Amino acid sequence: MRQSLGWTVITFAVFVACGSDESDDSSPLSDAGGTDAGGGGRPDDADSAARPDVAERPDADGAPPRGFQLESKEASLLPSQEVTYCYHFAAPNTETLAVHKWKAALTAGVQSMELFIGGSNEPPGTLTAACPSIAGASQSDSPAWVFTAHAKTSELAFPSDDGTGKALAFELPAGARGYIQMHIANTTDQALKAHVTLSVEALPEGVAYTKTAPFVTYDDTITIPASTANHVENGTCDTLPGTQFWAMTMRTHKQATRMTVKNGATTGSNIAYDSTDWSSPAQKTWPKPFYTFDEDKLSFECVYTNPTTRTITAGQSRAADETCMTQGYYFPADKPTLCYCISAGCINF
Repeated sequence: MRQSLGWTVITFAVFVACGSDESDDSSPLSDAGGTDAGGGGRPDDADSAARPDVAERPDADGAPPRGFQLESKEASLLPSQEVTYCYHFAAPNTETLAVHKWKAALTAGVQSMELFIGGSNEPPGTLTAACPSIAGASQSDSPAWVFTAHAKTSELAFPSDDGTGKALAFELPAGARGYIQMHIANTTDQALKAHVTLSVEALPEGVAYTKTAPFVTYDDTITIPASTANHVENGTCDTLPGTQFWAMTMRTHKQATRMTVKNGATTGSNIAYDSTDWSSPAQKTWPKPFYTFDEDKLSFECVYTNPTTRTITAGQSRAADETCMTQGYYFPADKPTLCYCISAGCINF
């Protein structure tokens, strides 16, 4: 018998030490729930059992009955500490969900969160200082970016009409593994506790939809010479024939001064996306008509200033490395697409 998934709240308890970008690794998490000997928390089964109506629990602002919520326990940061860590999970849905909206709530201190599906080899409920990386990930289990949040509350709602009357939705497989990458900075002179809540909303059962999926670019060739300004890194990727884009953002680290996506070749002047704020880049969406890249070519460009005395290369550290990633959604799409760029060129996986 087919099982219908209600609105479920999953809370994990963890007690481990977090890694840090700019300071030390002594950021314990508050022990607000049960822990196991290995340091990775597990769902609080006793709490769920004590609330038999958990499947009917609505979101505070009226979420639909299909979906689930992931809530991390509080992380404790010392004054002036800055930390990036990844929270690993297994989605609780027992059937494929047609996700129609991602939502996030960030407490004070959480500067950004990014949601990835796939690429996690850690037990669900585990918090790690070393996050999975697209670079070096296996092609069969590469992390797929699906959502970014910078504000206290953020959401990405999918279009309800693809042009033929069908809604767009991202297919989340039953029990999908993934992780939430969180960057937290305590800019106060007192200890700080912070956490993230992620809400996943799905279309009602039986609603017809068109599949949409992320299109992400990753440049593994970034090399920014020491003591340089306005250094440009760029590349060109193939988009899939007959597809359209409805959302786009970009990601860099702090050396970036501008991020641009162009329609066609890197020398073109038709700009699809542009932002100068590396810490909180804009999330652009297109209503009907959606965006189509001419000649099935998407070019990305990031401009950097390197005030240091060392060469900066591609990597995950916000303090020491750089990145230039396009993060968008296209349709129709059977699966996420990663355009991976090396010195020989860019290729889609």
